[in-house]
Amino acid sequence: LEHLIEVHSGRKSSELLAEYFKKLGLSNISFDSRTQGVATGYFDDGSEVPSGHLNFPAFSAGGFSNAEDMARYLQLL
Repeated sequence: LEHLIEVHSGRKSSELLAEYFKKLGLSNISFDSRTQGVATGYFDDGSEVPSGHLNFPAFSAGGFSNAEDMARYLQLL
């Protein structure tokens, strides 16, 4: 789906999503692992994920955010 969006629009999906999130007032949500100000990840046993997060190659599984923006996003659904 990500590839289809990029081919159809001629733009990177991260650029399109950044615009969309900005319009929603979400400044700390992204699919870019270099995003600053996002929540630290934890494993089920409570231990912290090394470097704060895991990287997934798939667009749909790699969202990064902080608690405030994620709560707002969920309210907007």
